[in-house]
Amino acid sequence: MAAAASLGHSMTGAVERCRELFVRAMGDAASEEVRRQILPFAYLALGTPQDLDLRAAAADELLELGPAASDPVACFEARHLTFSVALQRADGRVARAHLDEMLALVDQVGDVGRRWALLYQLAAVAHLDDELERSERISEDALTLFAPVSAARALAAHGGQLLAIRLAQGRLSELADTFALMVAEQPEVPAWHAALSLALVGEDDERADTHARRALEDVPLDFLWLASHVIGGRAAAAVGDRTTAEAYRDRLAPWSGRACWQGTCSYGPVDTALALLHRRLDDVERAEEHARRALAVVDRLDAPVFRRDLAEAGLAAE
Repeated sequence: MAAAASLGHSMTGAVERCRELFVRAMGDAASEEVRRQILPFAYLALGTPQDLDLRAAAADELLELGPAASDPVACFEARHLTFSVALQRADGRVARAHLDEMLALVDQVGDVGRRWALLYQLAAVAHLDDELERSERISEDALTLFAPVSAARALAAHGGQLLAIRLAQGRLSELADTFALMVAEQPEVPAWHAALSLALVGEDDERADTHARRALEDVPLDFLWLASHVIGGRAAAAVGDRTTAEAYRDRLAPWSGRACWQGTCSYGPVDTALALLHRRLDDVERAEEHARRALAVVDRLDAPVFRRDLAEAGLAAE
């Protein structure tokens, strides 16, 4: 019951309650059968940067429990969870291997939600590979599949995917009106302010600065926290004042070495944003240090899209 309640709260924005109930369920569940059923909820309940080790432990346990019980659903969910852990840890080899396993299992377990998850993960890997047109086609397929089930969730996921694709294409300003609409509809969501801020850079720097600062206010500790700060931090590095840049730098600093996984796509190394912020703050030595760390993350991910991003930002040779 605690796990089911946790899942319900994940749809309401009650992040702390969602996590609390899930952790309780993990502690209370004794039988392997029950644990196979509830551990997949870690995908929604354990999405903060601080939760990564606990999320990885849930994935590892599922990887053992699923095959032992010949449970294809648990096997699929274990791969799904492990994929997200691997991307955050910048392990491209493991992420791609588990995606292949999901492809092999999906016809056995493929309800609409799992097929949707598989599509947006395929789109995410195409994005890492710098196959941007293919990534967009797959993300549109994912939107078409899931919109009849939950239009709001499908659109939010698609918007997150498009942000990564358009950023890589140098066309992010095309989404400014879309993100402005999302800010108007959900002004309490910092991630929309961060996205709008970055989309406005070079088009309306004064508004971009306003939304970069707004994205720092009342930020819930949820699965969007890191993405919001990585995107907002990049905007602040371009248009923010010293105080704003320092705030983003300080919040992101503990997560150096990580790759940002938003839930449907990656926004690249945290160190890319940190390098840009240190450069904004005239700290050349630290900017170079984080650029080197970002390149190491990119190499582990085997992600040419982010290698090109570093080069275009003047942080590494292409």
